[in-house]
Amino acid sequence: MKRTFFVFAVVAVAMAAACTRIPPVRILPTHINSIYIVTFENRSYEPGIEEKLTKLTQEEFLLDGRLTVTTRPNADAILAGKIQYYNVLSGRLGTDDFPLSSEIEVVADVSLYDPSDRKREKPLMTWQNIDARYSYVSDARRIIQMSAEDASEEALRSLARQIVFAVITQRPTKVAPGVLTASGPAPPGTPQRIPGAKTLDTRFLDTVTTTTDLAPETEPAKSRK
Repeated sequence: MKRTFFVFAVVAVAMAAACTRIPPVRILPTHINSIYIVTFENRSYEPGIEEKLTKLTQEEFLLDGRLTVTTRPNADAILAGKIQYYNVLSGRLGTDDFPLSSEIEVVADVSLYDPSDRKREKPLMTWQNIDARYSYVSDARRIIQMSAEDASEEALRSLARQIVFAVITQRPTKVAPGVLTASGPAPPGTPQRIPGAKTLDTRFLDTVTTTTDLAPETEPAKSRK
């Protein structure tokens, strides 16, 4: 009896382990642990959704917990995004050809920038065409129906989740040379020697005032007699 119970317990544990959901592996460079999120740019025809998406994206990063949302001076990277598309589509129609349900589709691009790139001219990584769809009962004659405002927020929240998932676990559509390498890039604020040069690579510094010479010291020239 004890042997049968033991076998059953082992099988149950094995089945539970097999059903355990394995979280997606992070491929974001390990030195990026905190981000500052800039207000999204809205290129769609739906007004006012850029601030909502910015707020929801901050919330979803906080809920995920793998990156800290912080202020610009303390961030390892700056996240900036553009809402490219927002549309409400009619879904299933009733017998009177009145739409019973609707679907919201929203698409955005996001990029990560080095904090020293004040004008955000050279993205480190870019994820394009991140999309989300949200279907809801839009027929006001139904007992169970959702307002257009609530449906819009749910669609934007769904897009915010997709943005978090993409930034942390998906390979970017575009990536700057040397950003995603086997050893990873140098952490921000750490000057690196430029191959073939005698100066420091100051691209990752927040402020640059002077360039330090790394050439080996040589003995002073002997004075002529």
